[in-house]
Formats: sequence, structure tokens, C-alpha cells
Amino acid sequence: MTVLQQQEEVVLRRLIERNAELFPDREIFSFESGEVWTARIALMWARSAADTLRKLGIGREDVVSLLLPNGPEFLAAWWGTHLLGAVFAPINIAFKGNILAHVIEIEQPKVIVTNDDLSERLLGIDHGAIVIKGEEVRDGDPDYPGSDIPATAADIHALIATSGTTGPSKVWATTMLQFFNLGLQVQAAKLTEKDRFLVDLPLFHSAAIGTVVACQAPGVPISLRERPSLSSYFDVIRETGATAAYLVGSMAAKLLAEPPSPLDRQHRLRTLVAAPLPPRITEFCERFGILQVTTGYGSTELGRVFTSDPDELPPRGSCGKRREGWDVRLVNRDAREVDLGEVGELLVQPQNAILRSGHYYGDPNATKEAWRDGWFHTGDLFREDERGYFYFVDRLKDALRRRGENISSFEVEREVTAYPGIKAVACVAAPTAEGVEDEVKVWIVPKEGVSLDLNDLVRFLSGRMPGYMVPRYYEFIDQMPTTATQRVQKNVLRTLGNGEETWDRLAEVSAAKQTS
Repeated sequence: MTVLQQQEEVVLRRLIERNAELFPDREIFSFESGEVWTARIALMWARSAADTLRKLGIGREDVVSLLLPNGPEFLAAWWGTHLLGAVFAPINIAFKGNILAHVIEIEQPKVIVTNDDLSERLLGIDHGAIVIKGEEVRDGDPDYPGSDIPATAADIHALIATSGTTGPSKVWATTMLQFFNLGLQVQAAKLTEKDRFLVDLPLFHSAAIGTVVACQAPGVPISLRERPSLSSYFDVIRETGATAAYLVGSMAAKLLAEPPSPLDRQHRLRTLVAAPLPPRITEFCERFGILQVTTGYGSTELGRVFTSDPDELPPRGSCGKRREGWDVRLVNRDAREVDLGEVGELLVQPQNAILRSGHYYGDPNATKEAWRDGWFHTGDLFREDERGYFYFVDRLKDALRRRGENISSFEVEREVTAYPGIKAVACVAAPTAEGVEDEVKVWIVPKEGVSLDLNDLVRFLSGRMPGYMVPRYYEFIDQMPTTATQRVQKNVLRTLGNGEETWDRLAEVSAAKQTS
């Protein structure tokens, strides 16, 4: 792909302006409020927001932070920022207190766009930014053309805070080309202007932003919702007329648990994006008449590295195959490549130089640590099968070592979850007093009204996994600490450590022997 092609095909400003010229009256966005944007109206609001921000002193490479839920104000502020050549920084609306202050301190925005409810969280934070409400960004001149400097695929488009599941959030500076790559599923599924994508993931999430950008190239209309509706998923699908959507978390299992209905196939949905690929996906597709499922693996820092053919279900647990244009290696702790089928840390090297230019904003040491010897070290453990499919095994920091054996927290969680009466599980390392190896601990959320027998759970697990994998410590928790995208914050659980409520199976055995 040449630079010219990159600018024509992946740069958001070029796509916004082109669409308004080619099909000005075609609907490209609809919102929960009932508001509808055609391509012409979208450009109008982007220009209006750009003028508002320009009058506040925003210019090229200045940072505009958005503390807003999904909606027309978010889109206007984002696109207006882009028209100025400035950098937009969407902030997780669940952030508050020190976590919010930490991200704002890194981003150093000149303007923060928020609303009445969320603006209260900024009180007491020394940010020095101009704070405006979302509706104010649409008060500018709708004919203001924006910056006279052309945007390029290599421009830093956004600052995205990482989820902070293994430590404090860092902020990644990403290029326009990378964001387009995040929405690869739009091209893979061959979506057109006759389709409609239901985007209900939050727009501070890189996958949602990437989808919005990628939909602009073929002119795919988007129905934008604030959050997924698990209780009325197919009602929303029917209401919006969506042909493509996300399948997140345990949604597939919850929908399959509902009694069959004549309405199961009364919808236009044909394409699902599911990462990770849920179990029973074949059953789900057959029941609900889904024709295409695409899965993959990517990250805020990289975009999408692995993807699957939407017309062919990948093997269970797979993240798809390596994308063209990406070099990958799986290595052990000595940085040597592992044999086929063995587990190793994923190292990634994009062949396109622009995709290698992302960095941790304001944190050169973290960038240097991630990019070593020309390879990005993901911190994720994978294995590859003989057909070239890759399988996520665990986070490197979440892997445990006990009795000389490496243990996957993912595999422990899978087996514990199989025990009746358990709603959610998180496995973490509990360090020993000697500090040499780990003990295995699981945090458990029981199903409502269920009283679990931990001795029976241990017997259950002993029949399903090697002895060294059976957790030593067990503790109940009402709700897992999670990010806004429902990823468990294991760093929080590790910090909690063991206490009076922690059940130690070895202490239980010792007490039983003493009694006998």
C-alpha cells in the first residue's frame, strides 16, 4: 500500500469529506435519541466542533480529552479534533479519583469535553485544561474547513489509555493507519453500504473506534448505542436492522440459555465479531441463523495481528491466523523460539513502518521495554498449531510457576468455572513466604443463593487437573474488579492478598489430621 493509498483509504478526514461529496444524503449514523446523521450532516457537525475547539486555542498536535459516553457529542468532538490535526484522547467513563487523575496527568489536555454528570469527577484534579460540555462543541461555524495541512496515515490520531489489568494505566499514542487496521473485520466480512453495524462497545475502547473508522471506507451505516443490551440483544438487533455486531463476554451462553423462540431468526444479523470466540459458537450460529463469525487478536498498541476468515469457523479457542504484513515469533524466557505446539510469548513486528511508530505517550522507558530488538513484546502467551492457527494461553504476568511447572491461570479458571454454582473465577499467584515459587489462588463469585462446599470443589478439581494446578487458596468475592470493558483487574486482586476470609486447603487438611 502506497502512502497515497493510505491517505485516500484510511485517513478519517479524507473519508469524512469524500463521503459528504459522494453520497451527502446517505444515512451513516443513527443514535439512541433518534438523531440521524447523513454524510453531509456528519461533516457539518465535525466542522462545527473544529471551529469551537479552534476558538479555544486548539491547534495541530494539541490534546483534546473526551470524558463522554457514546453519542453525537462524542463523535462531533472526536471528528472536529481530527479536522484540526489535533489529538483526541477518549477516557474511560468509569475512571474516577486517582485513576482519572493519573490518565489526565499523562495526556496533559488543553481542553476536556464532558457532560454535567461526569464533570464532577474533575473536581479536585489539577489539570489546567478548559472544560466544556459536549453540547457546546456543536456551537461553532458549520462551514469552517479545518486545518489547511493535509492529514496523513502516519499522524498521531489518538491517545488511548490501556486497561490497567496488570498495573497502572499507560497511554498509547496511535497513528491513523493503526486505527483503520483495528476495524479489519469490516473489510474481512465484505460489508457494504447495504449493511449496518451495531456499535455498542464504548468509544474509549480501541475496537469500537477502529470499527467506526473502518466503516467510513465502504460507507457502512452505524447504529451507535451507549452500551450492549444483554437482556434485549436481539430486540436491539431487530430495532436497528443491524447486519453486523459484536458478541462479547458470556453473551452467547446467556442467549442460548433462553428458551427457543419463533423470533430467534427474525432479524437481519449475518456477521458477528467475537474475540475471544465463545464456546458453543456453532450451536449459536445454527440457532440464530448467523452466517459469518470473525475472531482475532489485537491490542491497543498493535491493532489486529491475528484474524479469521469470516466464512469459516476457526477451531475452538483459536484467535485465527497471522495477518499478511505481520511477522510473529513465539519465544521462551530465554528469547529462543519454541517448537510448534509449545507455548511462548508472542513477539510482533509489523512490516509497515507506520505501524511501528506507536509509543507510550510521555513514557519512553515503557516504550523501550515494549519494543526490544525491533519486536513488540506483547506479554501474552500463545501456541500455534500445524494449520497456522494461534491460541491464546495466558498473560505472561498472569502465568504462575509452582513445583517447577508453569501454570496457565486461564486453564485453572476454565476448570473451576465448570463446577456447579460458580458465576465467575479469577486465578492469581499468591507468593510463598520463601518468595521462590507461587501458590495458586482463586477468587470466586458464587451464583446467587448458592453455598459452595470448598472441600467438594477441591475433590472435583483433583479429578480434572494435575495436582500442582489445584489451587491452594480460595476466597469469595461479591463482584470482580473489572475495567469498563469487563476485563478482570487481576492486579487489584493480587494487591488484596490473603486474609482472614481466605480458605487454605492445606491448612484444612492439616487440621483434619490433627483432629483424627
